[in-house]
Amino acid sequence: MDKYIGEAAVSDIINSLAQGTRPQTISGLYQGEMILPQPGRFVLELRVDVDPRNIVSPVMNRVSGDLYQVTRTNLPGQPSQTARTYIESWIIDQVTPFIHEDLGGPQDIVTTGMSMGAFHAANFVLRRADLFTAAVCMSGNYEFGVTDEVSGFHGDHLDWIRSRVSFLLVCGQGRWEDTTGALESTKHLAWLLGEKGIRHELDLWGHDVPHDWPSWRTQIAYHLPRFS
Repeated sequence: MDKYIGEAAVSDIINSLAQGTRPQTISGLYQGEMILPQPGRFVLELRVDVDPRNIVSPVMNRVSGDLYQVTRTNLPGQPSQTARTYIESWIIDQVTPFIHEDLGGPQDIVTTGMSMGAFHAANFVLRRADLFTAAVCMSGNYEFGVTDEVSGFHGDHLDWIRSRVSFLLVCGQGRWEDTTGALESTKHLAWLLGEKGIRHELDLWGHDVPHDWPSWRTQIAYHLPRFS
């Protein structure tokens, strides 16, 4: 069973924010059996950084990385379900209650991420639309679970998803957006969402906008005020 080892208690984080000081990071360390032909052990480290300006903006600095690559290599064609479970349980059980407490009660949460983080941002909205109702996704590749999940929506659950969520899919058309698969996958996900009648917006930037941090800083600065 996965477990959380906290480097700082949530109450300490909240007290630090109330006093106007920058808190320590919230860190989680998960351990569990790796699903491989020969069972092994793995450690997945997740970190959240809290903005000091009394604005709750958790950022997952380290999520899956090499762990995701290892499991995907050993299990070709299948999403990293084990790693994803640990990511979800920590964000849902630790980070979400912290956000709700700091804001004075439960509120809908917007997720955002770039590259692999865009995959996770979309995944949280699709899997827990009761908590996360909108995703701002930049330069993501969604072919390892997200697109399959959207394709499988139907009936009452699809109606509920339509009533709850929206997606903003952003991607450049410059260097590395093609080799990472982000450009085609972003367009594919937008098409799937349209087919399912799920609210979304596709924002493709120019051929001079590559798959890199300066692009994402500009894109999030452009779009984030819409959610304030």
